[in-house]
Amino acid sequence: MLPAVRRKMRESVEFLARTGFVAKGVVYLLLGFLGVRAAFGPASVGSTESALIGVLRAPFGRVMLAVLAIGLTWYAVWRFLEAFADANGKGTSPKGLAARAIYLASGGIYSALALDAFAILLNWDNDSGQVRSVAAALLAGPLAMLAGLALIVYGLYQCWKGVAGKLSGQLKEGEARREAGTWVLVISRVGLAGRGLVFLVLGYWLVTHPASGPSMASSAGGAAGSLRLLTRFPQGDTFLAAAAFALIAYGAYQLVHSRYRRINVP
Repeated sequence: MLPAVRRKMRESVEFLARTGFVAKGVVYLLLGFLGVRAAFGPASVGSTESALIGVLRAPFGRVMLAVLAIGLTWYAVWRFLEAFADANGKGTSPKGLAARAIYLASGGIYSALALDAFAILLNWDNDSGQVRSVAAALLAGPLAMLAGLALIVYGLYQCWKGVAGKLSGQLKEGEARREAGTWVLVISRVGLAGRGLVFLVLGYWLVTHPASGPSMASSAGGAAGSLRLLTRFPQGDTFLAAAAFALIAYGAYQLVHSRYRRINVP
């Protein structure tokens, strides 16, 4: 392959990955905003679907939702490249294969979310007049329990990373600290630990209520489902507000990734 063509392809893949991180960050910012609004107002906790519908109803909403859906698709493609093409150089050791399996699962999750965004955009409705949720259909019975266990393990890992300050090894922390300040790394740690807590709650619910997986996912959706469960705790609104702000911090962390992540194009 000609060097110029190869360089152009690498630049295109890098752009794809960085745009995907932006899209992922926007989704978490929207979910966090819905949680904050529910904690401090009469509104109920929304879902990933309602967050996407909120984008659709904004000025130029269809354009923004289309860009978001494409960005989520690109992020999923990048995750698949990390899994199959080993873009991060994890190798074939047990630890490396485990990391690549996580990338694969992440790619599947964000593929489903992208499909939901396209469904809302193109009005793929079912007989009840509601948009079909691809993610909700995947959570049923034993699969819901397996997903719950995986979320618990991953949530603990995210909490540990946030508390220990171990951000992604692919993040240019020194450059981020010099250009944006130490505060961006603090926010990133809060976002990682907070999202880990949200995943722990959602994982616990899926393990203990596997038959409720589809109904909860379709009505509460992903991270927002965990936010709704937090309202059942003592001082539930306080927990809800803290988790919502953590998701906003995680969204900001993804925006930091879009600027300062090392993109290793295979």
